[in-house]
Amino acid sequence: MAQDTSSSIESSRRRSGLLRDQVQLVKKKDSNRYEILPIEDPLSFEKGFFIVIRACQLLSQKNDGIILVGVAGPSGAGKTVFTEKVLNFIPSIAVITMDNYNDSSRIIDDNFDDPRLTDYDTLLENIHGLREGKSVQVPIYDFKTSSRAGYRTLEVPMSRIVIIEGIYALSEKLRPLLDLRVSITGGVHFDLVKRVLRDIQRVGQEPEEIIHQVSETVYPMYKAFIEPDLQTAHIRIINKFNPFTGFQNPTYILKSTKAVPVEQIKAVISENHKEFTEETYDIYLLPPGEDPEVCQSYLRMRNRDGKYSLMFEEWVTDAPFIISPRITFEVSVRLLGGLMALGYTIATILKRSSHIFSDDRVCIKIDWLEQLNRKYIQVQGKDRMLVKYIAEQLGLDGSYIPRTYIEQIQLEKLVDDVIALPDDLKTKLSIDDDSLSSPKEALSRASADWRNKYLNRGLSQSLSNRRDKTLSKLTKLAVNSRRFDVRAPDSPAGVSNQGAITQLSEQISTLSERMDEFTTRIEELNSKICTRKVSASQQNLASQSDANNNGTGATSIFISGLSNGALTGSLLSSSSSLSQLAKESPLLEEIQNIARGQRQIILQVDNLSNLLRERSSEKISRGKADKDGSWRDRQTYLCSRQPQCFCFCWCSVVHSEESTMPTVSVGRDRLFAALGRTYSQEEFEELCFRFGIELDDVTTEKAIIRKEKHLEEEADEDEEVIYKIEVPANRYDLLCLEGLAQALRIFNKQEETPRYKLSNISKESMHKMHVNPETSLVRPYVVCAVLRDITFDEASYNSFIDLQDKLHQNICRRRTLVAIGTHDLDTLEGPFTYEALPPSAINFVPLKQTKSFRADELMEYYKSDLKLKKFLHIIEKSPVFPVLFDRNRTVLSLPPIINGAHSAITLKTKNVFIECTATDLTKANIVLNTMVTIFSALCKKKFEIEPVEVIYSDGKSNIYPELSLYNMEVSLSYITNCIGVSLEAEEVTSLLNRMQLHAEQSVSGDKSSITISVPPTRSDVLHPCDVMEDVAIAYGFNNIPKSKPASLQPLPLNEFSDLIRGEIAMSGFTEVLTWILCSYKENFAMLKREDDKSTAVIIGNPRSTDFEVVRTSLMPGLLKTVGHNKDHPKPIKIFEVGDVSLLDDAKDVGARNHRHLAALYCSANSGFELIHGLVDRIMEVIGASFVTVGDETGYYIKCSDNPEFLTGRQAHIIYKGRKIGTFGIVHPEVLNNFDIPDPCSFVELNIESFL
Repeated sequence: MAQDTSSSIESSRRRSGLLRDQVQLVKKKDSNRYEILPIEDPLSFEKGFFIVIRACQLLSQKNDGIILVGVAGPSGAGKTVFTEKVLNFIPSIAVITMDNYNDSSRIIDDNFDDPRLTDYDTLLENIHGLREGKSVQVPIYDFKTSSRAGYRTLEVPMSRIVIIEGIYALSEKLRPLLDLRVSITGGVHFDLVKRVLRDIQRVGQEPEEIIHQVSETVYPMYKAFIEPDLQTAHIRIINKFNPFTGFQNPTYILKSTKAVPVEQIKAVISENHKEFTEETYDIYLLPPGEDPEVCQSYLRMRNRDGKYSLMFEEWVTDAPFIISPRITFEVSVRLLGGLMALGYTIATILKRSSHIFSDDRVCIKIDWLEQLNRKYIQVQGKDRMLVKYIAEQLGLDGSYIPRTYIEQIQLEKLVDDVIALPDDLKTKLSIDDDSLSSPKEALSRASADWRNKYLNRGLSQSLSNRRDKTLSKLTKLAVNSRRFDVRAPDSPAGVSNQGAITQLSEQISTLSERMDEFTTRIEELNSKICTRKVSASQQNLASQSDANNNGTGATSIFISGLSNGALTGSLLSSSSSLSQLAKESPLLEEIQNIARGQRQIILQVDNLSNLLRERSSEKISRGKADKDGSWRDRQTYLCSRQPQCFCFCWCSVVHSEESTMPTVSVGRDRLFAALGRTYSQEEFEELCFRFGIELDDVTTEKAIIRKEKHLEEEADEDEEVIYKIEVPANRYDLLCLEGLAQALRIFNKQEETPRYKLSNISKESMHKMHVNPETSLVRPYVVCAVLRDITFDEASYNSFIDLQDKLHQNICRRRTLVAIGTHDLDTLEGPFTYEALPPSAINFVPLKQTKSFRADELMEYYKSDLKLKKFLHIIEKSPVFPVLFDRNRTVLSLPPIINGAHSAITLKTKNVFIECTATDLTKANIVLNTMVTIFSALCKKKFEIEPVEVIYSDGKSNIYPELSLYNMEVSLSYITNCIGVSLEAEEVTSLLNRMQLHAEQSVSGDKSSITISVPPTRSDVLHPCDVMEDVAIAYGFNNIPKSKPASLQPLPLNEFSDLIRGEIAMSGFTEVLTWILCSYKENFAMLKREDDKSTAVIIGNPRSTDFEVVRTSLMPGLLKTVGHNKDHPKPIKIFEVGDVSLLDDAKDVGARNHRHLAALYCSANSGFELIHGLVDRIMEVIGASFVTVGDETGYYIKCSDNPEFLTGRQAHIIYKGRKIGTFGIVHPEVLNNFDIPDPCSFVELNIESFL
């Protein structure tokens, strides 16, 4: 390329570093036009922007006609953001987006990145037209219809600068026409690649393998077509933007479910607002190996008008606000397919229809969410105070919901339940209409098709091929540690309980003595390390002192948070390798070995203490314990022998909780009669094991009564034997003898799975239940059915009643979700009504009573009833109570409290009317189906149920029960691979039939699969994994060949915690383990803290005042440790790495754990400088540099005012702009509360902030 000589001579005189000096013009070969001399080094986004502006200005001065600028780069690199930034700086330029030149007739395999898709003929025609000074017609592409929607007129801009923006803007066809070529790489494009690397590597693949997969699936065209063009750019820009640290203007959101009229919205928003509607589909992609109900790292794609975009956002909840910084960039649907091929799955698709009112200040949205079946109103804006003011004007104050929609779906456990498919997604993923009844399975098949497509291309996709990863860890400082062989006691079955207690106490005493030896040895080693006196400022860490004295500077820096998001544990040493440091520092090596031995003994003491408590609890429960004094003496003895500096000194006895799995009590003889044969106890235990249940206990009714009353009479030989059988919590069909016996008979191939059906009666002949609209205020749903011509005996009648109680305790959640009412239909007359009335308007005779009560009187009456009083809270504060009437206004029931006496069923009842009122319609259907399917076997027409029509006030009606079979198709290979056995389709169908699932072989394409029809009794079968589990049960777990499990990697947080433990132990601190539960007073008042009622998890009905609250800080535990060991030689230097719990409404359990590190120094002086030095050491080993206040690249400290520390002697630790911890001198009042006479300094920080 010929170069302008004058420019070359002049450039030699210019000073480098100025923007104008870095842009040099040269003449194009065989042309009078100038172009930019390529800049060798890549530029940052900001610097590249100014260089491009300067280049455009120079080119417009030198060249006539339009100046063509090509801006190219992969999807998400920042091309659009860059172009818009240039447009804002020079408003008179024109922009041509190459996406508008897509030709839908050329789309191959839904690949919108294929270079053949571009209509270059029209594009070149437009460019030549602009060069000739003419206006041109630029096409407009509609991504929703994947077609050209029209044209717009583009005039020659005043600046004469035209930017062509697109992934192929530097293609060979356009390069000769361009005056300036700009490439942009990095940005969200590479951030997505890093994200995918992290997600897939988490499930065990190697980075090299994943990179190959990403290039083949997520960006298959990048290497082949885009990257070679980018090499020809004059200016190369690397966008180092990180979407999670680069947000500048977050959006503040207030959300509520309160209904607000449109007129009220228009009254608070400006007159020149815009009003429109839109429909969006948010596709949440679940990373490989994640649980959809708790996942916090979904990838989110949005479909709006057929255009797809990937959204990077970090939701922050600052109640009542949701703060949403968000970056969005457009992608093609091919990216979705590529991610599915890599193992991502579509967890849910959130369909939202929005009515939007927007001005330049705020945006108000009325959202209808299909999954949640409700409306929300959102107020959004950049000004927090303005958003709050507008929300208050709309009357939303006090009704805010600080949860995102996906969090709400997770909270209500609707993930996977309902999925709305966009029409264009059905086409692009090849999902036909036949599969729309089960969209989740359709998506699963589409995902499998994508994976198979890339497998056939030779892509290595084996997520199961796990390879061990060798990680460099801080723990490599130590050689193999000495083993401390302190074995647990032999089984105490053959000795008396008292002997076992004595033996366990002696073992704990032995361990305590060993811990004393460890403590003494550590003191000796510390004295050897500190051979010469150093100043207080130099006493940051014991290991640092050792380095100063021995010349081996332990300045290794732990590196975490690499680009792939995985914790590698690699080390960078400033002087010598850590292995060499270990060899040259035998004292440090021995300290670490002792610390490891201490941790082993702590665990052993914990195990022995638990066993001792169990033995002692057994003695108390048998009524053989001594009076309070003797038990306290034994407890005091235990405390006096605990290791010093450890938390076991204040342990109290906590009785173990009973099992929460449902247990069914059935008469052995009745059960064997129902099974058609007699079993020995061993044979029946084996049958239970093979079926996946367990014989928990063998007893008698009188024995149960004797046990409750602590009586010791001998059993009668003629007492009926009772089997207590533990069943899975989700197998509601096994909660009574009839259902259990039927399941076991089918499992034993004694009978086929029943086919349940509805009675063949006309709709006019059906009983009807009319639902009044007021019921929506309290219990909005009701489902009903009739068991006709049923025959009860005493045993089956009791079983019928008992099943209702079992269901109420289980799926009905103590009647809060569903309440069951059963009635003698012959005493009633339809049609029936379900109403909600004021308590004073309801008057009836309740079950087992002889006089009439008003509902409000009944609530008072039942407050003394041991059984019913626990259900009163469900409705007692409601202004209206639910009630069911028949035609004659006879009260059937007052759900969920009591049935009416008029319709009580008896042994003589022949026709049973069953109604279930509920707040959860799905669970109501499950409960009704369970009741009618099990006991329809007692009807004259077996397995036939008479339906009831439920009619709502809006005219909608449904017929219950819904007994239709739920069909599911499961891959045979999925079943066999998960179980680890080779089975033919015929074998699998036979095994499933034994588990009450109708199964038959089906063939789809070239893959064999099994079609399963799930009966209404098996509501627990929701996913192919449930089918696989049933096959494994029927096959027999003992028949599955054993194989060694794959070698797994530790969780990053646990690995990091261990590395931190080792580092702190080498600093001369001793680790302690304290209880995660503490008293309410210790957590707040003794630390001078106030309970804000929104932080701590309070334990309901605690067994002891020592265990009232889940700790919110590690501070009480460490202070109690020092307080119980204040006579220990000073200084006391202890630390703990453990979890604290804080309330969090966004979590399904209402709270979340945080991993904290805390350390405490106690001596004659406060040791504040030592704790400060420990903070610096911790930050050094994690690679954080000390920076000035306000700099968010490292960490700094600033004054704090926490009440548990002395004023002016405390500081917050700020890391990357966030407070992660606090340290300071503990307040004397706090020390006095814990009976500590010496000054202490303390530090606590959240180590999860480093990951």
